Amino acid sequence: MVALMTRVFPLVTQVTTKVINNYGFTQDGVGAIQFEHVMKNLGQDDPEVARLHAQVRSYFLPAVVIPPSGRP
Repeated sequence: MVALMTRVFPLVTQVTTKVINNYGFTQDGVGAIQFEHVMKNLGQDDPEVARLHAQVRSYFLPAVVIPPSGRP
């Protein structure tokens, strides 16, 4: 999982920053964070935006399954 994140996350961030620049966000990490916040806020009001945002995120950030610890 760590290897995936060290390879995929920088690439996703690079592509995201190039695209969001077309929509008024800065082409850096700050712009990417602002974009994420806007998408989350829009998703609260629009189920379609929430669904699409979750779908895109699932392509790059697979679900993490945490094994049970054996504690009750």
